[in-house]
Amino acid sequence: MAANNESKNGDDDDHTYEGALNALLHSPLHQARTKEALAKAAERRTKTIHDMRIYMRRIGLPASSLPAIVHVTGTKGKGSTCCLCESILRRHYGWNTGLFTSPHLVDIRERIRVNGLPIPKTVFGQVYWRVRTLLESNCNQDQDPDLPVLPGYFRMLTLMALFTFAQYQQPTLDVIILEVGMGGRYDATNIIDMTPLERNNIVCGVTLLDLDHTRVLGDTLEKIAWEKGGIFKTIKDEQQSANCNDSKNNKKKLFAIDTNTPGVIAVLEKCAKEEGRQTLLLVGNCTKAVPSDAVIGLPGDHQRINAELAIALCQAVVSSSQQTPTTTIDDDNKRMSVLDALAQARWPGRCQTVEMTKSSSIHLRLDGSHTPISLQAGYDWFTSVTQQQQQPCKRILIFNCSHERNPVDLLQLLLRPSTRGVSCGFERVFFCRSDFARPSAVSKKNARDLLEDHGIPLHEEWLPPNNSSDEEESTKVVTTWQMTLESIWKHLEKSQESQPSETAVNLTVAEGLDRIRSMAESEASASVEVLVAGSLYIVGSALNAIEWSEEEAPGGIAL
Repeated sequence: MAANNESKNGDDDDHTYEGALNALLHSPLHQARTKEALAKAAERRTKTIHDMRIYMRRIGLPASSLPAIVHVTGTKGKGSTCCLCESILRRHYGWNTGLFTSPHLVDIRERIRVNGLPIPKTVFGQVYWRVRTLLESNCNQDQDPDLPVLPGYFRMLTLMALFTFAQYQQPTLDVIILEVGMGGRYDATNIIDMTPLERNNIVCGVTLLDLDHTRVLGDTLEKIAWEKGGIFKTIKDEQQSANCNDSKNNKKKLFAIDTNTPGVIAVLEKCAKEEGRQTLLLVGNCTKAVPSDAVIGLPGDHQRINAELAIALCQAVVSSSQQTPTTTIDDDNKRMSVLDALAQARWPGRCQTVEMTKSSSIHLRLDGSHTPISLQAGYDWFTSVTQQQQQPCKRILIFNCSHERNPVDLLQLLLRPSTRGVSCGFERVFFCRSDFARPSAVSKKNARDLLEDHGIPLHEEWLPPNNSSDEEESTKVVTTWQMTLESIWKHLEKSQESQPSETAVNLTVAEGLDRIRSMAESEASASVEVLVAGSLYIVGSALNAIEWSEEEAPGGIAL
Protein backbone atom coordinates (compact mmCIF):
# COMPACT_ATOMS: atom_id res chain seq x y z
CA MET A 1 0.00 0.00 0.00
CA ALA A 2 2.21 2.79 1.23
CA ALA A 3 5.39 2.84 -0.79
CA ASN A 4 8.34 1.53 1.16
CA ASN A 5 10.76 3.93 2.76
CA GLU A 6 13.56 2.44 0.69
CA SER A 7 15.31 4.58 -1.89
CA LYS A 8 13.33 5.31 -5.03
CA ASN A 9 16.38 6.43 -6.93
CA GLY A 10 18.39 3.21 -6.97
CA ASP A 11 19.40 1.64 -10.25
CA ASP A 12 16.97 -1.18 -11.03
CA ASP A 13 19.88 -3.18 -12.44
CA ASP A 14 21.79 -3.44 -9.15
CA HIS A 15 20.18 -6.80 -8.29
CA THR A 16 19.42 -5.79 -4.72
CA TYR A 17 16.19 -5.63 -2.75
CA GLU A 18 16.12 -1.87 -3.30
CA GLY A 19 16.59 -2.38 -7.03
CA ALA A 20 13.77 -4.91 -7.14
CA LEU A 21 11.50 -2.55 -5.23
CA ASN A 22 12.32 0.32 -7.55
CA ALA A 23 11.59 -1.80 -10.62
CA LEU A 24 8.27 -3.04 -9.25
CA LEU A 25 6.89 0.16 -7.80
CA HIS A 26 8.48 3.05 -9.64
CA SER A 27 9.34 1.98 -13.18
CA PRO A 28 7.20 1.28 -16.26
CA LEU A 29 8.58 -2.27 -16.42
CA HIS A 30 5.66 -3.61 -14.35
CA GLN A 31 3.47 -0.54 -13.81
CA ALA A 32 1.03 0.59 -16.49
CA ARG A 33 0.61 4.29 -15.77
CA THR A 34 -0.55 5.95 -19.00
CA LYS A 35 -4.10 5.61 -20.25
CA GLU A 36 -2.83 3.74 -23.28
CA ALA A 37 -0.84 1.27 -21.17
CA LEU A 38 -3.75 0.76 -18.77
CA ALA A 39 -6.13 0.14 -21.68
CA LYS A 40 -3.74 -2.37 -23.24
CA ALA A 41 -3.42 -4.24 -19.96
CA ALA A 42 -7.20 -4.28 -19.53
CA GLU A 43 -7.67 -5.73 -23.02
CA ARG A 44 -5.52 -8.69 -22.02
CA ARG A 45 -7.44 -9.47 -18.81
CA THR A 46 -9.31 -12.47 -20.24
CA LYS A 47 -5.98 -13.94 -21.39
CA THR A 48 -4.49 -13.87 -17.91
CA ILE A 49 -4.53 -17.63 -17.35
CA HIS A 50 -3.01 -18.29 -20.78
CA ASP A 51 -0.32 -15.69 -20.14
CA MET A 52 0.48 -16.90 -16.64
CA ARG A 53 0.92 -20.49 -17.83
CA ILE A 54 3.49 -19.25 -20.35
CA TYR A 55 5.31 -17.28 -17.68
CA MET A 56 5.25 -20.32 -15.38
CA ARG A 57 6.91 -22.41 -18.09
CA ARG A 58 9.52 -19.73 -18.72
CA ILE A 59 10.59 -19.67 -15.07
CA GLY A 60 10.56 -23.48 -14.86
CA LEU A 61 7.81 -23.73 -12.27
CA PRO A 62 5.42 -26.65 -12.95
CA ALA A 63 2.24 -26.75 -10.90
CA SER A 64 3.29 -30.18 -9.64
CA SER A 65 6.18 -28.56 -7.74
CA LEU A 66 3.78 -26.70 -5.45
CA PRO A 67 2.42 -28.05 -2.16
CA ALA A 68 -1.24 -28.19 -1.11
CA ILE A 69 -3.26 -25.06 -1.91
CA VAL A 70 -6.13 -23.17 -0.31
CA HIS A 71 -7.56 -20.66 -2.80
CA VAL A 72 -9.95 -17.96 -1.52
CA THR A 73 -11.97 -15.32 -3.33
CA GLY A 74 -14.84 -13.03 -2.40
CA THR A 75 -15.51 -9.34 -1.85
CA LYS A 76 -15.68 -9.06 1.91
CA GLY A 77 -13.41 -11.08 4.19
CA LYS A 78 -11.24 -13.01 1.75
CA GLY A 79 -8.03 -11.66 3.28
CA SER A 80 -9.30 -12.32 6.79
CA THR A 81 -10.33 -15.84 5.84
CA CYS A 82 -6.87 -16.50 4.41
CA CYS A 83 -5.33 -15.24 7.65
CA LEU A 84 -7.57 -17.50 9.73
CA CYS A 85 -6.72 -20.49 7.49
CA GLU A 86 -3.02 -19.77 7.91
CA SER A 87 -3.32 -19.66 11.69
CA ILE A 88 -5.31 -22.91 11.86
CA LEU A 89 -3.02 -24.81 9.51
CA ARG A 90 0.13 -23.64 11.29
CA ARG A 91 -0.97 -23.64 14.93
CA HIS A 92 -3.43 -26.57 14.98
CA TYR A 93 -2.21 -28.89 12.21
CA GLY A 94 1.47 -28.01 12.55
CA TRP A 95 1.95 -27.26 8.85
CA ASN A 96 4.50 -24.82 7.47
CA THR A 97 2.55 -22.19 5.54
CA GLY A 98 3.02 -19.83 2.63
CA LEU A 99 0.51 -16.97 2.40
CA PHE A 100 0.02 -14.68 -0.61
CA THR A 101 -2.30 -11.69 -0.16
CA SER A 102 -2.88 -8.21 -1.50
CA PRO A 103 -2.52 -5.32 -1.25
CA HIS A 104 0.23 -4.53 1.24
CA LEU A 105 -0.03 -1.82 3.87
CA VAL A 106 3.51 -0.61 4.53
CA ASP A 107 5.99 -3.13 3.15
CA ILE A 108 5.59 -5.01 -0.13
CA ARG A 109 6.92 -8.17 1.55
CA GLU A 110 3.71 -8.37 3.58
CA ARG A 111 2.16 -9.97 0.50
CA ILE A 112 4.45 -13.01 0.59
CA ARG A 113 4.59 -14.63 4.04
CA VAL A 114 6.15 -17.78 5.44
CA ASN A 115 4.66 -19.08 8.68
CA GLY A 116 2.81 -15.82 9.15
CA LEU A 117 5.79 -13.46 8.69
CA PRO A 118 6.96 -11.43 5.66
CA ILE A 119 9.85 -13.02 3.78
CA PRO A 120 13.31 -11.47 4.33
CA LYS A 121 14.43 -8.58 2.14
CA THR A 122 17.30 -10.69 0.81
CA VAL A 123 14.87 -13.40 -0.30
CA PHE A 124 12.53 -10.91 -1.95
CA GLY A 125 15.42 -9.40 -3.90
CA GLN A 126 16.84 -12.80 -4.89
CA VAL A 127 13.48 -14.03 -6.13
CA TYR A 128 12.68 -10.91 -8.12
CA TRP A 129 15.97 -10.96 -10.02
CA ARG A 130 15.94 -14.73 -10.56
CA VAL A 131 12.37 -14.69 -11.93
CA ARG A 132 13.09 -11.64 -14.07
CA THR A 133 16.27 -13.20 -15.49
CA LEU A 134 14.42 -16.41 -16.40
CA LEU A 135 11.59 -14.48 -18.05
CA GLU A 136 13.99 -12.41 -20.12
CA SER A 137 16.21 -15.37 -21.02
CA ASN A 138 13.37 -17.64 -22.12
CA CYS A 139 11.10 -15.10 -23.80
CA ASN A 140 11.44 -16.81 -27.21
CA GLN A 141 10.25 -20.22 -25.97
CA ASP A 142 6.59 -19.44 -26.66
CA GLN A 143 5.71 -17.30 -29.62
CA ASP A 144 3.19 -14.64 -28.66
CA PRO A 145 4.21 -11.24 -30.03
CA ASP A 146 1.64 -9.43 -27.90
CA LEU A 147 2.74 -10.95 -24.59
CA PRO A 148 5.04 -8.59 -22.68
CA VAL A 149 8.41 -10.08 -21.78
CA LEU A 150 7.90 -8.95 -18.19
CA PRO A 151 4.43 -9.27 -16.64
CA GLY A 152 2.52 -6.47 -14.96
CA TYR A 153 2.78 -5.72 -11.25
CA PHE A 154 0.30 -8.22 -9.79
CA ARG A 155 1.21 -10.98 -12.23
CA MET A 156 4.89 -10.55 -11.36
CA LEU A 157 4.20 -10.66 -7.63
CA THR A 158 2.10 -13.81 -8.10
CA LEU A 159 4.95 -15.49 -9.98
CA MET A 160 7.39 -14.39 -7.29
CA ALA A 161 5.17 -15.76 -4.52
CA LEU A 162 4.75 -19.17 -6.17
CA PHE A 163 8.46 -19.36 -7.00
CA THR A 164 9.31 -18.47 -3.39
CA PHE A 165 6.95 -21.04 -1.91
CA ALA A 166 8.22 -23.81 -4.21
CA GLN A 167 11.88 -23.07 -3.41
CA TYR A 168 11.70 -22.17 0.28
CA GLN A 169 13.91 -24.06 2.73
CA GLN A 170 14.17 -24.18 6.50
CA PRO A 171 11.29 -24.62 6.48
CA THR A 172 9.99 -26.31 3.36
CA LEU A 173 6.30 -25.54 3.01
CA ASP A 174 3.33 -27.89 3.36
CA VAL A 175 0.58 -25.59 2.10
CA ILE A 176 0.01 -22.33 0.22
CA ILE A 177 -2.92 -20.03 0.96
CA LEU A 178 -3.69 -17.83 -2.05
CA GLU A 179 -5.93 -14.77 -1.89
CA VAL A 180 -7.41 -13.78 -5.24
CA GLY A 181 -6.46 -10.26 -6.29
CA MET A 182 -9.66 -9.31 -8.14
CA GLY A 183 -12.52 -11.49 -9.33
CA GLY A 184 -11.16 -14.99 -9.77
CA ARG A 185 -11.83 -16.37 -13.23
CA TYR A 186 -9.19 -14.20 -14.87
CA ASP A 187 -7.05 -13.57 -11.81
CA ALA A 188 -3.32 -14.33 -11.91
CA THR A 189 -3.68 -16.71 -8.95
CA ASN A 190 -6.13 -18.91 -10.87
CA ILE A 191 -3.55 -20.99 -12.74
CA ILE A 192 -3.63 -24.39 -11.04
CA ASP A 193 -6.26 -26.87 -12.15
CA MET A 194 -8.12 -28.99 -9.65
CA THR A 195 -7.39 -32.09 -11.78
CA PRO A 196 -7.85 -35.26 -9.70
CA LEU A 197 -4.94 -37.02 -11.44
CA GLU A 198 -2.58 -34.25 -10.34
CA ARG A 199 -4.11 -31.93 -7.76
CA ASN A 200 -6.21 -33.67 -5.16
CA ASN A 201 -4.87 -31.30 -2.53
CA ILE A 202 -6.41 -27.98 -3.59
CA VAL A 203 -9.56 -26.50 -2.07
CA CYS A 204 -11.44 -23.30 -2.92
CA GLY A 205 -13.65 -20.97 -0.90
CA VAL A 206 -15.86 -17.95 -1.60
CA THR A 207 -16.60 -15.37 1.07
CA LEU A 208 -19.42 -12.81 1.07
CA LEU A 209 -19.93 -11.05 -2.27
CA ASP A 210 -20.70 -7.37 -2.68
CA LEU A 211 -20.80 -4.87 -5.54
CA ASP A 212 -17.15 -3.96 -6.06
CA HIS A 213 -14.99 -3.43 -9.15
CA THR A 214 -18.26 -3.34 -11.08
CA ARG A 215 -16.64 -1.69 -14.08
CA VAL A 216 -14.59 -4.86 -14.58
CA LEU A 217 -16.54 -7.69 -12.90
CA GLY A 218 -20.11 -6.67 -13.70
CA ASP A 219 -22.86 -4.55 -12.19
CA THR A 220 -24.88 -7.30 -10.50
CA LEU A 221 -24.04 -9.77 -7.75
CA GLU A 222 -24.79 -12.64 -10.13
CA LYS A 223 -22.27 -11.39 -12.70
CA ILE A 224 -19.68 -10.97 -9.98
CA ALA A 225 -20.46 -14.48 -8.69
CA TRP A 226 -19.66 -15.89 -12.16
CA GLU A 227 -16.28 -14.18 -12.02
CA LYS A 228 -15.61 -15.46 -8.50
CA GLY A 229 -16.83 -18.96 -9.33
CA GLY A 230 -14.11 -19.20 -11.95
CA ILE A 231 -11.69 -20.43 -9.27
CA PHE A 232 -13.60 -23.72 -9.29
CA LYS A 233 -11.06 -25.11 -11.74
CA THR A 234 -12.18 -26.54 -15.06
CA ILE A 235 -11.45 -30.20 -15.67
CA LYS A 236 -9.70 -30.47 -19.01
CA ASP A 237 -10.98 -33.68 -20.63
CA GLU A 238 -13.61 -36.40 -20.29
CA GLN A 239 -11.25 -38.94 -18.71
CA GLN A 240 -10.31 -36.48 -15.98
CA SER A 241 -13.95 -35.53 -15.57
CA ALA A 242 -14.89 -39.19 -15.13
CA ASN A 243 -12.18 -39.64 -12.53
CA CYS A 244 -13.43 -36.58 -10.72
CA ASN A 245 -16.83 -38.23 -10.32
CA ASP A 246 -15.32 -41.34 -8.76
CA SER A 247 -16.33 -41.50 -5.11
CA LYS A 248 -12.68 -42.02 -4.27
CA ASN A 249 -11.68 -38.67 -5.81
CA ASN A 250 -14.80 -36.61 -5.20
CA LYS A 251 -13.71 -35.09 -1.90
CA LYS A 252 -15.04 -31.89 -0.37
CA LYS A 253 -13.20 -29.08 -2.14
CA LEU A 254 -15.55 -26.22 -3.03
CA PHE A 255 -17.09 -24.02 -0.35
CA ALA A 256 -19.02 -20.76 -0.03
CA ILE A 257 -20.54 -18.99 2.94
CA ASP A 258 -24.30 -19.30 3.27
CA THR A 259 -24.97 -15.61 3.96
CA ASN A 260 -24.62 -14.86 0.24
CA THR A 261 -27.85 -14.10 -1.63
CA PRO A 262 -29.81 -16.97 -3.22
CA GLY A 263 -28.89 -15.61 -6.65
CA VAL A 264 -25.17 -15.65 -5.85
CA ILE A 265 -25.36 -19.17 -4.41
CA ALA A 266 -27.19 -20.41 -7.51
CA VAL A 267 -24.45 -19.06 -9.79
CA LEU A 268 -21.70 -20.52 -7.61
CA GLU A 269 -23.46 -23.90 -7.53
CA LYS A 270 -23.63 -23.87 -11.32
CA CYS A 271 -19.91 -23.03 -11.59
CA ALA A 272 -19.07 -25.80 -9.13
CA LYS A 273 -21.11 -28.39 -11.01
CA GLU A 274 -20.21 -27.44 -14.58
CA GLU A 275 -16.59 -26.38 -14.13
CA GLY A 276 -15.42 -28.00 -10.93
CA ARG A 277 -17.50 -31.17 -11.47
CA GLN A 278 -18.37 -31.12 -7.79
CA THR A 279 -21.10 -30.11 -5.40
CA LEU A 280 -20.74 -26.73 -3.70
CA LEU A 281 -20.82 -27.00 0.09
CA LEU A 282 -22.27 -24.13 2.13
CA VAL A 283 -20.84 -23.16 5.50
CA GLY A 284 -21.57 -20.42 7.99
CA ASN A 285 -24.79 -20.12 9.93
CA CYS A 286 -25.69 -23.65 8.87
CA THR A 287 -22.52 -25.26 10.26
CA LYS A 288 -21.89 -23.63 13.65
CA ALA A 289 -18.34 -24.93 14.08
CA VAL A 290 -17.49 -21.72 15.98
CA PRO A 291 -19.25 -21.34 19.35
CA SER A 292 -20.94 -18.00 19.97
CA ASP A 293 -18.58 -17.26 22.86
CA ALA A 294 -15.40 -18.15 20.96
CA VAL A 295 -12.72 -15.44 20.82
CA ILE A 296 -11.42 -14.64 17.34
CA GLY A 297 -8.17 -12.71 17.01
CA LEU A 298 -9.66 -10.58 14.24
CA PRO A 299 -12.21 -8.23 15.88
CA GLY A 300 -15.73 -7.79 14.56
CA ASP A 301 -18.84 -9.95 14.61
CA HIS A 302 -18.48 -10.56 10.86
CA GLN A 303 -15.33 -12.61 11.44
CA ARG A 304 -17.36 -15.50 12.88
CA ILE A 305 -18.67 -16.41 9.43
CA ASN A 306 -15.18 -16.13 7.95
CA ALA A 307 -13.94 -18.48 10.68
CA GLU A 308 -16.58 -21.05 9.74
CA LEU A 309 -15.30 -21.02 6.15
CA ALA A 310 -11.67 -21.16 7.28
CA ILE A 311 -12.26 -24.26 9.43
CA ALA A 312 -14.02 -26.04 6.55
CA LEU A 313 -11.24 -25.20 4.09
CA CYS A 314 -8.50 -26.36 6.45
CA GLN A 315 -10.22 -29.66 7.21
CA ALA A 316 -10.71 -30.23 3.49
CA VAL A 317 -7.14 -29.52 2.42
CA VAL A 318 -5.71 -31.72 5.18
CA SER A 319 -8.14 -34.49 4.27
CA SER A 320 -7.14 -34.20 0.60
CA SER A 321 -3.42 -34.32 1.33
CA GLN A 322 -1.63 -37.65 1.45
CA GLN A 323 1.21 -36.32 3.57
CA THR A 324 -0.77 -35.98 6.78
CA PRO A 325 -3.53 -38.19 8.23
CA THR A 326 -6.97 -36.70 8.32
CA THR A 327 -7.55 -34.62 11.44
CA THR A 328 -10.97 -33.59 12.72
CA ILE A 329 -12.12 -31.39 15.55
CA ASP A 330 -14.71 -33.79 16.87
CA ASP A 331 -13.20 -34.27 20.31
CA ASP A 332 -12.85 -31.48 22.84
CA ASN A 333 -9.06 -31.22 22.76
CA LYS A 334 -8.89 -30.81 19.01
CA ARG A 335 -11.79 -28.39 19.04
CA MET A 336 -10.07 -26.25 21.66
CA SER A 337 -6.84 -26.32 19.62
CA VAL A 338 -8.64 -24.93 16.57
CA LEU A 339 -10.39 -22.26 18.61
CA ASP A 340 -7.04 -21.29 20.13
CA ALA A 341 -5.63 -20.90 16.62
CA LEU A 342 -8.54 -18.61 15.73
CA ALA A 343 -7.92 -16.55 18.86
CA GLN A 344 -4.23 -16.07 17.97
CA ALA A 345 -4.88 -14.93 14.38
CA ARG A 346 -3.75 -11.40 13.54
CA TRP A 347 -4.34 -9.46 10.32
CA PRO A 348 -2.99 -5.90 9.99
CA GLY A 349 -5.34 -3.21 8.80
CA ARG A 350 -8.55 -5.08 9.50
CA CYS A 351 -10.20 -3.90 12.72
CA GLN A 352 -6.71 -3.29 14.11
CA THR A 353 -6.01 -1.15 17.18
CA VAL A 354 -2.68 0.64 17.57
CA GLU A 355 -1.58 3.24 20.13
CA MET A 356 0.29 6.14 18.59
CA THR A 357 2.86 6.04 21.41
CA LYS A 358 3.30 3.77 24.42
CA SER A 359 2.08 6.41 26.83
CA SER A 360 -0.50 7.89 24.49
CA SER A 361 -4.22 8.06 25.07
CA ILE A 362 -4.75 8.26 21.31
CA HIS A 363 -6.02 4.98 19.92
CA LEU A 364 -5.91 4.36 16.19
CA ARG A 365 -8.71 2.04 15.06
CA LEU A 366 -7.71 0.92 11.58
CA ASP A 367 -9.99 -0.80 9.10
CA GLY A 368 -9.44 -0.92 5.35
CA SER A 369 -13.15 -1.30 4.58
CA HIS A 370 -14.04 0.04 1.14
CA THR A 371 -17.50 -1.27 0.25
CA PRO A 372 -20.77 -0.39 2.02
CA ILE A 373 -21.12 -3.85 3.59
CA SER A 374 -17.54 -4.02 4.84
CA LEU A 375 -17.50 -0.40 5.99
CA GLN A 376 -20.68 -1.02 7.97
CA ALA A 377 -18.96 -3.93 9.74
CA GLY A 378 -15.89 -1.80 10.48
CA TYR A 379 -18.03 1.10 11.70
CA ASP A 380 -20.02 -1.24 13.96
CA TRP A 381 -16.74 -2.46 15.44
CA PHE A 382 -15.52 1.12 16.02
CA THR A 383 -18.73 2.26 17.71
CA SER A 384 -18.70 -0.87 19.87
CA VAL A 385 -15.12 -0.47 21.15
CA THR A 386 -15.47 3.26 21.76
CA GLN A 387 -18.73 2.78 23.65
CA GLN A 388 -16.88 0.45 26.00
CA GLN A 389 -14.54 3.25 27.13
CA GLN A 390 -14.87 4.04 30.82
CA GLN A 391 -14.37 7.75 30.27
CA PRO A 392 -15.58 10.31 27.72
CA CYS A 393 -13.59 10.39 24.51
CA LYS A 394 -13.22 12.48 21.40
CA ARG A 395 -13.94 10.69 18.12
CA ILE A 396 -12.04 11.65 14.99
CA LEU A 397 -12.26 10.26 11.45
CA ILE A 398 -9.42 10.01 8.93
CA PHE A 399 -10.95 9.03 5.61
CA ASN A 400 -10.09 8.54 1.99
CA CYS A 401 -11.48 6.22 -0.67
CA SER A 402 -10.73 5.44 -4.27
CA HIS A 403 -12.41 7.75 -6.78
CA GLU A 404 -13.64 4.59 -8.52
CA ARG A 405 -16.05 4.05 -5.63
CA ASN A 406 -19.16 6.03 -4.74
CA PRO A 407 -18.17 8.11 -1.70
CA VAL A 408 -21.74 9.15 -0.94
CA ASP A 409 -22.75 5.58 -0.09
CA LEU A 410 -19.71 5.19 2.16
CA LEU A 411 -19.86 8.52 3.97
CA GLN A 412 -23.59 8.21 4.64
CA LEU A 413 -22.88 5.12 6.77
CA LEU A 414 -20.48 7.04 8.99
CA LEU A 415 -23.12 9.64 9.84
CA ARG A 416 -25.78 7.14 10.84
CA PRO A 417 -26.15 5.03 13.98
CA SER A 418 -24.50 1.63 13.80
CA THR A 419 -26.58 -1.49 13.19
CA ARG A 420 -26.86 -1.76 16.99
CA GLY A 421 -28.32 1.74 17.18
CA VAL A 422 -25.18 3.37 18.60
CA SER A 423 -24.44 6.87 17.33
CA CYS A 424 -20.84 7.93 16.95
CA GLY A 425 -20.56 11.64 16.22
CA PHE A 426 -17.14 12.57 14.87
CA GLU A 427 -15.92 15.91 16.22
CA ARG A 428 -13.24 16.27 13.55
CA VAL A 429 -12.84 14.73 10.11
CA PHE A 430 -9.59 14.69 8.13
CA PHE A 431 -9.85 13.89 4.43
CA CYS A 432 -6.25 12.88 3.82
CA ARG A 433 -4.47 11.68 0.73
CA SER A 434 -2.80 8.29 0.77
CA ASP A 435 0.95 7.92 0.35
CA PHE A 436 0.37 5.57 -2.55
CA ALA A 437 -2.55 4.70 -4.84
CA ARG A 438 -3.18 2.23 -7.64
CA PRO A 439 -3.10 3.84 -11.10
CA SER A 440 -6.55 4.23 -12.62
CA ALA A 441 -7.91 5.25 -16.00
CA VAL A 442 -11.30 6.16 -14.49
CA SER A 443 -12.08 9.88 -14.42
CA LYS A 444 -12.91 11.47 -11.08
CA LYS A 445 -16.52 12.58 -10.59
CA ASN A 446 -17.20 15.99 -9.08
CA ALA A 447 -19.17 16.66 -5.92
CA ARG A 448 -22.07 18.31 -7.76
CA ASP A 449 -22.76 15.27 -9.93
CA LEU A 450 -22.35 12.79 -7.09
CA LEU A 451 -24.76 14.70 -4.84
CA GLU A 452 -27.31 15.25 -7.60
CA ASP A 453 -27.22 11.54 -8.43
CA HIS A 454 -28.38 10.87 -4.86
CA GLY A 455 -30.99 13.64 -4.81
CA ILE A 456 -29.20 15.61 -2.10
CA PRO A 457 -29.95 19.37 -2.08
CA LEU A 458 -26.95 21.45 -3.12
CA HIS A 459 -25.36 24.29 -1.17
CA GLU A 460 -23.18 26.26 -3.52
CA GLU A 461 -20.96 27.58 -0.72
CA TRP A 462 -19.85 24.01 0.08
CA LEU A 463 -19.04 22.97 -3.46
CA PRO A 464 -15.37 22.96 -4.54
CA PRO A 465 -14.28 25.57 -7.09
CA ASN A 466 -15.65 25.04 -10.57
CA ASN A 467 -12.74 24.47 -12.94
CA SER A 468 -14.58 25.07 -16.16
CA SER A 469 -12.71 25.57 -19.41
CA ASP A 470 -14.04 29.15 -19.54
CA GLU A 471 -11.98 30.20 -16.54
CA GLU A 472 -8.76 32.06 -16.97
CA GLU A 473 -5.79 29.74 -16.43
CA SER A 474 -4.39 32.04 -13.75
CA THR A 475 -7.60 31.88 -11.69
CA LYS A 476 -8.13 28.13 -11.80
CA VAL A 477 -8.00 26.26 -8.50
CA VAL A 478 -7.16 22.57 -8.51
CA THR A 479 -10.00 20.59 -6.96
CA THR A 480 -8.56 17.56 -5.22
CA TRP A 481 -10.47 14.36 -4.51
CA GLN A 482 -10.23 15.18 -0.79
CA MET A 483 -12.01 18.50 -1.41
CA THR A 484 -14.76 16.54 -3.16
CA LEU A 485 -15.07 14.23 -0.16
CA GLU A 486 -15.25 17.17 2.24
CA SER A 487 -17.99 18.80 0.19
CA ILE A 488 -20.04 15.58 0.18
CA TRP A 489 -19.58 15.17 3.94
CA LYS A 490 -20.86 18.70 4.67
CA HIS A 491 -23.90 18.16 2.46
CA LEU A 492 -24.65 14.85 4.14
CA GLU A 493 -24.35 16.37 7.61
CA LYS A 494 -26.90 18.99 6.61
CA SER A 495 -29.30 16.53 4.98
CA GLN A 496 -29.15 14.18 7.99
CA GLU A 497 -29.34 17.06 10.49
CA SER A 498 -26.09 15.96 12.11
CA GLN A 499 -23.98 18.19 14.32
CA PRO A 500 -21.39 19.83 12.02
CA SER A 501 -17.83 18.60 12.53
CA GLU A 502 -14.57 20.40 11.93
CA THR A 503 -12.97 19.28 8.68
CA ALA A 504 -9.55 19.48 7.06
CA VAL A 505 -8.39 18.46 3.59
CA ASN A 506 -5.31 17.97 1.46
CA LEU A 507 -3.14 16.67 4.29
CA THR A 508 -0.97 13.60 4.34
CA VAL A 509 -1.97 11.09 6.98
CA ALA A 510 1.21 11.89 8.90
CA GLU A 511 0.21 15.59 8.96
CA GLY A 512 -3.28 14.65 10.11
CA LEU A 513 -1.92 12.53 12.95
CA ASP A 514 0.42 15.36 13.99
CA ARG A 515 -2.58 17.69 14.26
CA ILE A 516 -4.47 15.12 16.32
CA ARG A 517 -1.49 14.71 18.66
CA SER A 518 -1.18 18.48 19.13
CA MET A 519 -4.91 18.79 19.72
CA ALA A 520 -4.85 16.06 22.36
CA GLU A 521 -1.97 17.76 24.17
CA SER A 522 -3.42 21.30 24.02
CA GLU A 523 -6.92 20.25 25.05
CA ALA A 524 -5.69 17.72 27.63
CA SER A 525 -8.01 15.13 26.15
CA ALA A 526 -8.33 12.07 28.34
CA SER A 527 -8.95 9.73 25.38
CA VAL A 528 -9.00 10.19 21.63
CA GLU A 529 -10.47 7.52 19.34
CA VAL A 530 -9.42 7.80 15.70
CA LEU A 531 -11.09 5.72 12.99
CA VAL A 532 -8.95 5.36 9.87
CA ALA A 533 -11.12 3.93 7.09
CA GLY A 534 -12.17 4.03 3.44
CA SER A 535 -9.36 2.02 1.87
CA LEU A 536 -6.37 -0.14 2.70
CA TYR A 537 -4.19 2.57 1.15
CA ILE A 538 -5.17 5.11 3.82
CA VAL A 539 -4.69 2.48 6.55
CA GLY A 540 -1.26 1.65 5.17
CA SER A 541 -0.37 5.34 5.18
CA ALA A 542 -1.35 5.58 8.87
CA LEU A 543 0.77 2.56 9.80
CA ASN A 544 3.65 3.98 7.79
CA ALA A 545 3.31 7.32 9.60
CA ILE A 546 3.72 5.70 13.02
CA GLU A 547 6.58 3.52 11.72
CA TRP A 548 4.75 0.25 12.33
CA SER A 549 6.63 -2.86 11.21
CA GLU A 550 6.75 -6.65 11.56
CA GLU A 551 9.43 -9.24 12.13
CA GLU A 552 10.56 -11.15 9.04
CA ALA A 553 10.37 -14.89 8.46
CA PRO A 554 13.37 -17.16 9.07
CA GLY A 555 14.74 -19.38 6.29
CA GLY A 556 15.44 -18.69 2.64
CA ILE A 557 15.53 -20.15 -0.85
CA ALA A 558 17.99 -22.29 -2.79
CA LEU A 559 18.82 -20.93 -6.23
